[in-house]
Amino acid sequence: MENRAKYKTSFVEKNTDLPYYTETYYYPEASHGGPHSHEFFEIGIVLEGYGEHHVNQLKIPLQPGSTYLIPIGTVHSLDTFDFSPMSTASEYTSVGESMDKCAFSIQNLYILPKILPENLGMPMDAYSIFMDFFLNCIIQNQEHPIHLQLESAQLDAVKHLIHLCQNPPQMLPSLLQAYQKNIFNNLLLLLCEAWIRPSVARKEGTITRNIKILYLIYENIHQPISDIIELLAKRLQLNSQYLNRLVKQSFHTTLSQLILETKLEKSCQLLAMGSSVTEISLSLAFYDHSHYTRYFTRYFGISPSEYKKRHGSAYSLNSPAHFSNEIYPHRKEKP
Repeated sequence: MENRAKYKTSFVEKNTDLPYYTETYYYPEASHGGPHSHEFFEIGIVLEGYGEHHVNQLKIPLQPGSTYLIPIGTVHSLDTFDFSPMSTASEYTSVGESMDKCAFSIQNLYILPKILPENLGMPMDAYSIFMDFFLNCIIQNQEHPIHLQLESAQLDAVKHLIHLCQNPPQMLPSLLQAYQKNIFNNLLLLLCEAWIRPSVARKEGTITRNIKILYLIYENIHQPISDIIELLAKRLQLNSQYLNRLVKQSFHTTLSQLILETKLEKSCQLLAMGSSVTEISLSLAFYDHSHYTRYFTRYFGISPSEYKKRHGSAYSLNSPAHFSNEIYPHRKEKP
C-alpha cells in the first residue's frame, strides 16, 4: 500500500482539520514563488490582482476569478504581478487603491476528497450534478490540473462567502460548525457551476455508476471490505472482477483499496470527534486494533493516537486555524 504520509508537514499538522481547510493569502507586492506540492487537493481562487500559474511546463495567466484545481503531489508555482500585464503600472495604481493597496490575493481550499461528499446535504438532482464535477475534477483528477474562470457575479459570491466564513456571528459551537461547513460547500457549488456550464456532454452512464459506487461505500462504510464488495457487485449487477476493473479505470486504484482509504479517512473524522482507536477499529470493521493502526500509520505517516492528540481538540470549524490569514515570508496580512 502506498505511503502518502499526508500529515508529516508542520503546516498540515498545525492547521488542517478534516475534511477541509481554507485560508486567504495576501501578496502586497510582486513575488516569485518556488515550485512546491501538497499532501492534499488544493483549489486556488484569485480574488484580486494578476499573476501567472506554472504547472506541467505550462504558464497560465491569472486574473480576478481565475481558479485552479491541483491534484495531490502535483508540483506547481505562482508568480504575482503588481499590475495587469495588459496595462501599465500607472494604470494599475487606481485599481490597487480600490483593493486597499493589496496587489494580489488568493483563497486556497484544501480537501481530502474521499471524505467530503458524505458531508453534503442537498437534493439528489443537485447532488448528481455536483458529483459529476467532484468525480471529474477532484477524485479522478490525479494528474491533470484544471483551470476555470469565474464570472464577475460568481467571484462576488465567493468573496461574500469568504467574508461570512471569516466573520461569523456569535453562535453555539455545534451550530457554528454546521454554518461554516455549509458555506464551504457553497463555495464548491459555485465552482461546480463554473465548470459544468461550458463543459461538453458527459458520459452519463459512467458518472451515474461512479456516484452509486461512492454512495454505497459511504452508506456501508461500517461493514467489512469483502462484504461491501459483495454488496456493490450485487446492487450494480456486475461480477466482482469486472467491477474492480471499472473502478480501476475511473478511480485509478483497486476497489478494495478505494474502500480501505475511504475507511481510513473516515476514521480521521471520528478521531477528531473524540472516538477511541478501539471504538473506531470496531466501528469500521477492521480485523482488530493493531490491524487498523498499522494501515492508518502506513497511509498517513503517523499513528491514530498521535493524530488524535494533534487534531482531536481542534475539530470544530470555529477553530482559529480553520479560516486563517497566516503570515508567511512574502505573504503579508492585508492592511
